[in-house]
Amino acid sequence: MKKYHIVLCSVFLFGFMGVLPLNAAGEKAVLEISVQSGKKGFYKPCSGTLEPCTVTIFKFGSEILLVTNKSTSVVAKNIMATLPSGWIDISQDASACTMLAPGSTCTLTFTSSDDVLHSAELVPVKGTNTVTAYVYIQVTDDFR
Repeated sequence: MKKYHIVLCSVFLFGFMGVLPLNAAGEKAVLEISVQSGKKGFYKPCSGTLEPCTVTIFKFGSEILLVTNKSTSVVAKNIMATLPSGWIDISQDASACTMLAPGSTCTLTFTSSDDVLHSAELVPVKGTNTVTAYVYIQVTDDFR
């Protein structure tokens, strides 16, 4: 009976590990998200806050999210946000975040192409070998 139990545990563990997109050492890259704060060109990291940061896109505008690979040894791959399924008017350019070396930063750019407003939604940001980071994204009127 013990032998059968050990075999089942081994199959479960190896099967589970085979599904995870890890590097050879089994590590995942940790991502830090930074959002624009006040004036253009100034970004503040979201780390150290209890709530995820909020990215505000003005309708027909664009906004940039900075993503930093905080790992010291893992190259983060294919980082992108998973936008809500109904947000067909929002495009994402994640081309700068396909391979992100440790300590490096890339940009995710979101562009609104319609007159549609969206309330803040929690959006996961993740690569194929990273832990998931979260950010709120919303689309509002431009009152400037």
